[in-house]
Amino acid sequence: MRYHRRTPLNTELHLRGWVEKVEGRKTFVRAEMHANGELTASCDGVFIQPAGGMTRLHESYIERHG
Repeated sequence: MRYHRRTPLNTELHLRGWVEKVEGRKTFVRAEMHANGELTASCDGVFIQPAGGMTRLHESYIERHG
């Protein structure tokens, strides 16, 4: 998270997020927050899909927890 300037209170905020790129199981994302047309904060993230995919992870959880 990067704070570019103070985010004012009681102001409509505009948030936007998008995928920058996908490399195999990794998805790189970016997001920004604007107030009054000015960038107030931004962030980057990396999401990694579990080996075998989400279905396998979910099935494993159900097996352990019913």
